Amino acid sequence: MGKVRNKFCTILLLAGIGKRIKKYSSKPKSLLEINNSAIIDRIFLCLINLGIDEVYAVVGYKHLEIKKYLKKYSKSIKIKFIFNKNYSRYGSSFSWFSVEKEWSKKKKNFDAAWGHCF
Repeated sequence: MGKVRNKFCTILLLAGIGKRIKKYSSKPKSLLEINNSAIIDRIFLCLINLGIDEVYAVVGYKHLEIKKYLKKYSKSIKIKFIFNKNYSRYGSSFSWFSVEKEWSKKKKNFDAAWGHCF
């Protein structure tokens, strides 16, 4: 897979509560581990391998925990956090809406690059 550096920004929707998984874990879904690796680690490693250098992370539920965890990637990828204060009321559709102003300013294409990594 070729590098896409400077062609795309990526939006990650990380604001959700994860109601169905909540009875098994108190962690945000993105921090759950599969085979000793957090889901968000898999995503960021794919983004780095693709050459993505800018990520918009929409956070809400346990946002401080997610921000703290993602600090380790801040040298490889510029991470812009956008807080969705209505994450529990409106769900992921509102997360897309909350990032609209940011991506329209950039006038770049956004890619669901993580979808091609697994």
